[in-house]
Amino acid sequence: MNGMPIYLDKMARPLCDPADQGSAHDSWHPGNVASQRLFRCVECLRDINDALADAGAARNEVKQRRKLKQMFIPLLSLADGIIDLIHILQSNEDALSRMQPTDPKLLQQIKTKYQEFVPLSSAALLRQIRNKMAAHVDKDLWPSEAQVLLAQAKHGEIGLWIHTSLTVLSDLLKLKVYAWVAASKDARLYRLMHTEPILVTFRIENGAIVELVGADMVSQSPRTLVMLLIEEIIQHSQWMFMDGEPRIQGLVQDQPGDHWAKSLHSLPSKKKP
Repeated sequence: MNGMPIYLDKMARPLCDPADQGSAHDSWHPGNVASQRLFRCVECLRDINDALADAGAARNEVKQRRKLKQMFIPLLSLADGIIDLIHILQSNEDALSRMQPTDPKLLQQIKTKYQEFVPLSSAALLRQIRNKMAAHVDKDLWPSEAQVLLAQAKHGEIGLWIHTSLTVLSDLLKLKVYAWVAASKDARLYRLMHTEPILVTFRIENGAIVELVGADMVSQSPRTLVMLLIEEIIQHSQWMFMDGEPRIQGLVQDQPGDHWAKSLHSLPSKKKP
């Protein structure tokens, strides 16, 4: 019986970027519901990263706060996206089949702890600023009220929301529940990585798979690309914190045997007011 050889795929594919029309081909696209929800978070991370870099380079505090104000849009979207991703991982049959039986309970614990540190209620400061001053300017909002509202958001507190989100998302990335499609310029080929690191290529005709063409082992996981973006945000956000304020200063590689749900122990032990 002859087997199929597996080759090393050395192509460095980026994650698909809706703002980059050239990335539609030869890039990674979501291949299941879990990776689609993760992609939503990635889009938010990109906007947060750009906003932080711009705000950090601002010449005065007024310009800095104005740029930070716009960051409340992707920051709230990221927080909502993380909660949505957790819900999918807890309920989607494909995701559940790839996890350990105890993982859904750990996901619920992570969700509970995350919501202690990142405010998501309708009355929470993050949502208030996003809804009244960032997504649009509320017609009933007076300038004096806007100043009071924005003044409540201290740099260190915003930074803690960001870093808490990064901590939780880093944990969710460790779960092997994400499938990916490697877009191709050849419309006759469909390339699916259902389980990392094996990328399987199929030939399709009239929308149906007709042949298994080959299999390759990818050299870089799409999840690694998300982690690289998280590392950039950590670097671009250090200016937000004063000495002694809780923050992420860098990432540490997990060791063999480490549990994936590190955020349950690494997040600050005291709830932020």
